Amino acid sequence: MSCDIRRSALLTWILIVICMIVFCGSAAYLLLYGQNKISAEKEFNQMRKSFRDLSGLYAQNSDLVGWIRVDGTRIDYPVMQTPDNPEYYLHRDFNKEYSDSGTPFLDANSRIGGTWNWIIYGHTGIRKGRGQNDHNILCGLLLCIQSTVPCSRNGY
Repeated sequence: MSCDIRRSALLTWILIVICMIVFCGSAAYLLLYGQNKISAEKEFNQMRKSFRDLSGLYAQNSDLVGWIRVDGTRIDYPVMQTPDNPEYYLHRDFNKEYSDSGTPFLDANSRIGGTWNWIIYGHTGIRKGRGQNDHNILCGLLLCIQSTVPCSRNGY
């Protein structure tokens, strides 16, 4: 009986240690995710200030093909394109570094100058966080499409 109690106590401690490891790993992931999101937003804000000079931004990254801006929404970002690797910017920022938010990018089959119909991809998820909605890059467009209230009135 004493052996069973020791085994039970040992298993309990092992389970507690495993749970603590999982908890700490999850907390570290969430902290890194938040840090990446804040960093990406700061970078986009800096680029918005100089967006009128697209040639300067193009000199920094030749994958830049334009800028998407929708008045009355939070959509105000560079648009990238890499025909050889179409989803390259799905999880990369303007500087080609990892970013959960990614950067809007043009479909590989869309050609600037060839047509006025372009397909632009970007993240549109909505997550709850910090007491308010946490919107990804193209979320404002999705919310405008689904809303009966014009975008300029609902702040997206």
